[in-house]
Amino acid sequence: MDQLLTDLVPFNGNREILLHWENFSNPVINSLYRMLSQHVYGDSWREGICYKHIEGLYLSDLMDTPNVGELRKVQILEELIGVFSAFENDGDAFLVSPELDVEDFDYPDSIDDATNFEELISGIIQVYNAYRRVDDRAMAILRGRVPAFLTSLRTLDDIGLEFSVTRERIRQIESKYISLQIDPFKIENSLLNGFVETLELCANEEEFISILTEADLLGKETITVSKLKSVLWVLGLENLIARVEALETAWDAQLDAKGALSEIAQKYRNKFGLIDLAVYTAETRSSDVEAFEAIKKAYPRSMLKGRLVLARTARLDTAFENAIGKQLKVFGHLEPEVVLVGIERQASYRQTVLFGTNADQIALIKEVAGENPSYETYKENTNQEPELSPTDIWFLEIFQDSPNGMMHRNELTSAALRDGKNLNSVSVFLLFNPLIRPVGSSVMALANVKTDPGFVKRYANIANAAEDKTHVEFEFSGANILLRITPNLNTMTAGVLFPPLELRAMIKDIVFPVGCNCGRMESIQQLRLRPPNFWTGFTAAIKHAMNEHQYIKGEEIRILLDFEKPEALVMNISE
Repeated sequence: MDQLLTDLVPFNGNREILLHWENFSNPVINSLYRMLSQHVYGDSWREGICYKHIEGLYLSDLMDTPNVGELRKVQILEELIGVFSAFENDGDAFLVSPELDVEDFDYPDSIDDATNFEELISGIIQVYNAYRRVDDRAMAILRGRVPAFLTSLRTLDDIGLEFSVTRERIRQIESKYISLQIDPFKIENSLLNGFVETLELCANEEEFISILTEADLLGKETITVSKLKSVLWVLGLENLIARVEALETAWDAQLDAKGALSEIAQKYRNKFGLIDLAVYTAETRSSDVEAFEAIKKAYPRSMLKGRLVLARTARLDTAFENAIGKQLKVFGHLEPEVVLVGIERQASYRQTVLFGTNADQIALIKEVAGENPSYETYKENTNQEPELSPTDIWFLEIFQDSPNGMMHRNELTSAALRDGKNLNSVSVFLLFNPLIRPVGSSVMALANVKTDPGFVKRYANIANAAEDKTHVEFEFSGANILLRITPNLNTMTAGVLFPPLELRAMIKDIVFPVGCNCGRMESIQQLRLRPPNFWTGFTAAIKHAMNEHQYIKGEEIRILLDFEKPEALVMNISE
C-alpha cells in the first residue's frame, strides 16, 4: 500500500495557509515545485506550499519526480515536517511574502567544467567535502569500497589495518559515503552525456573503455559500465542511467537471445524476490504454467499466488521474507495487513516496487507465515533467521520506556542525541523501518500497537508543550555580533530559529556563509533570514559542533557574525 504524504507529514494547523518557498532549501524547492506542477491544478503553489497541496498525494508521486532519490526524499520529508511543525507552533512567522523566482538553482562548478573523467571524479569529491570531510582515511574507503570511486577493491580488514582501526569502524565510515549523492542534483553534464552517447555506439564494455582511453577522456581514472552508472547515480542523472540500463539489457538479450526461460527469470525478479507473472508471460510469450515451471528451475522453492511469484533459491530467503520475519521475530504475531505495511516501508527504503495486487501479496504472507502470521510458522517455512540491526535494537529499547508503545518525534530525537546516534539515520528509520508506524501528529508507534486518534493528539500536545523554546541572545563584539544559542530539538533537526526583533533588523539583508574557527568545517550552508522572520541554515553548524566538539543538547553554541566578510563562525565549543 502506497503511503500518503499527509501520513508522513503530520499537521494540525490551517490547511490553506500558504508557506513561502523561502522557508525551504533550494533543492527541496526544486523537487516540490516539479511535483506540484504535475499533480496540483492551477498555479497556487508558485509562491509557496500549503498543507492542502499535498493532501491526496502519495510517496510514489514524490519518488516519480525527476531527480528525487533516497537521500533527497528524506531531505524533502524532513523539511516539510520541520516547516509545518514550526508553523504549527509559531504561527505567523511563516506566512507567505511576495514572489520568489525558483526557475534555476543549478550553477556551473568543477563537475560541470570537467574535461575528463579524472577531473569529474575530483569535482565530486570536492562537493562531498560540503557534507563530510574527505580525509586520507575516507579517500581510501572511497577508492577501495565505494563503486563510483573504485580503483582497486579492498577489504574492510585491509583498510582498517592501514589506519589502525577496526573493520567495524571502516564499515561505519563506508556507510556514510556508499549512498551519498550531491546536493542539488545535476540536470545534465556534457562530459557524461558524451560518454553515454559513445557507449550506445559500442558492442561491449571493452570497446567502450578502449575508445575513451584512446581519446584521452579518462585521465588517470579507471572506468567500467558499472562505475559509470554509479557516478550518474551520485549526480542524480537518472535519464542517463536509464539509457545505460537499456543498453545493458540489449547486450544481455544479444548474448542470451535463445536462452531458457529459467535464465530470463533473473531479469524479471526484483530486489524483494518477486516476479510479476503477467509481465513475464507477456514478454516471453509463454503460458502461466510454462512460466512458473521455468521460474522454478532457477528458483526451486518458488511460490505462486494469483499472478505473483515469490522466486526463492534453494538455500537463501528473499528480502520479502526477511521483512516478514523481522516483524514477527519482534512481535510474535501480527495481522497479515499489518505485516504488509511493514514490507511496503522496507521496499520504499530500497526503492523497490512490490509487484502484484494487495490480495496476492497478503496471500504470499500467509503462505510464508500462516493464516494468522506467527514467528513459529515463519521459521518452519524459511531457511534463515532474520537479523535485527543495532538501530532496530536501540529503537526497541527506547520504546520499552513508553508504556503505551508510542513516542513523539521530539522524544526519539532527544534519545538519539543522548545516546550519540546519527540524527539522519534516526530520521530514515522512522520513515522506512518495518517495526515502526507513523500514527499522526509526529507520533510514532510500534507495529503491534492499536492507536486512538484522540489519544495520539493529546500525547503530541503534551510532548510539544514539554519542549523548551530555542534560547537566543546576542552581544556586540566590536563591529560584529556574538550569538549565544541554546537550540531546542526543532532547531537541531530543522536548522531554523527566530531571531529577536532588534537582531532581525541588523541581519535581514545579509547572507552569512557558515564556518568554524577550528578550521575543519567545510560547508555550503548559509545563514539567511527568510521573509518575514524565519532564520535558516544552522544545521551544518550544529552537526559540526556535535561531531567535532562534543556538543550535547542543552549547552550553548556561540556563533560570531562577521559583517565585513560576511561570515558566521562557530566558536570552538571546547574554548
